[in-house]
Amino acid sequence: MGLSDLFGDEGERDAAMARAFQQFKTEMTGYLADFEGRFDDIIGQVTADRDTDLAAFEEGYRNAINNYQESVIDRLSSGFTEARGLMEEGFDQTLSDIARTSEAQTLRSMAQGALSGVSQTGFGQAQTEAIRQEGEREMRRADEAFRREYSDLVLRETGALAEAGSQMTNLQIGQTTGMSDLRRAYTSSITGLQSTLAQTMLGGGQTIAQAGFDTEMARAQNIGSGFNLGGVLVGAAASALTGGIAGGVGASMMGGGFGEGFSATLMGGGGDYFKTLTGGDS
Repeated sequence: MGLSDLFGDEGERDAAMARAFQQFKTEMTGYLADFEGRFDDIIGQVTADRDTDLAAFEEGYRNAINNYQESVIDRLSSGFTEARGLMEEGFDQTLSDIARTSEAQTLRSMAQGALSGVSQTGFGQAQTEAIRQEGEREMRRADEAFRREYSDLVLRETGALAEAGSQMTNLQIGQTTGMSDLRRAYTSSITGLQSTLAQTMLGGGQTIAQAGFDTEMARAQNIGSGFNLGGVLVGAAASALTGGIAGGVGASMMGGGFGEGFSATLMGGGGDYFKTLTGGDS
């Protein structure tokens, strides 16, 4: 037992403060470890959800794009191809009909001219030639009409495919933009969770450090507090040494024994020492 423990429990208080801080540190460290583990699980779950949602989002858009390609663009293209085939087939049939009609009219004109005797005349030949030329003009008119209709069909096909392609592009842009937005949202959430975790762990560490500092300060202030009269004793002892005890020592050195001088000091000049301690006469 030290001098400071003579009149108090300084050692017990010091040990109690040390134990309390160690318990606080242990429990706080455990809490922070549990908190970190739980937050890591949350961050891991959010990360897994992000990957799942991105995969589902990408698959959904991929299916939509493939369906649009098959149900719109491919069918549109095949439909226009079929329309061109039918138009060409109809044109060939039209030309064939015009040729047969023109030939039949020419033959009929020649037969009539032969019966009437004008087939060998200039009039009969001109009439036959006029019928043949009309057939040729009819074929040219049919060809011009076909070309116009074919051109219109090609223009409609080009416009329709361009519109379909634009819609396809919009789907692809929507996929890219949507995935970017989704990824950005998850990144923001994960970053926020990580920031919260870091701040909480830092705050917990600071709390432990502050508690340690406060405990050490309290332990330092506790030194001497067990002997509550310590400050008074120091002042009184200094007074005794510089006054009464010095006289006692002087008397001892001048002739009396040290014990007698010290007693005289305590009973005389040094009486203030005990007065200070007790608040009255010794």
